Amino acid sequence: MKIKISTALLLLAIGAGAQAQVPISAQNAPPAASTGAGGVQELSFPSQPGSYSPPSTLRMTVTPQATQVQPPPVRDTPESLRRYTECRDEADRASTSSAKMREAVGQCLQDLNARRARGE
Repeated sequence: MKIKISTALLLLAIGAGAQAQVPISAQNAPPAASTGAGGVQELSFPSQPGSYSPPSTLRMTVTPQATQVQPPPVRDTPESLRRYTECRDEADRASTSSAKMREAVGQCLQDLNARRARGE
């Protein structure tokens, strides 16, 4: 019995030693990044020790997009907010399931958006 346990521990130690040959820092090292002219970004991935794969480089070209004009923020009137809050509270009281609650609150939001579209 002692021989089997010792053999198992020896095999575990040999397996752990084989895995420990590659330093942890090399396994988790972040790729080197550089930004060249024209918005081209290069990421280099060095090969791992013991790997048969060559180092690889990924090149990405980023084309800047025109900035879009943001619409003005929505300003709800106190009356519109009061009506939405009452609708939501009523939906909360009347609902018997989460599906009915979502449906009722969805209707409250549609009403609020309709008031926003009318400028109320």
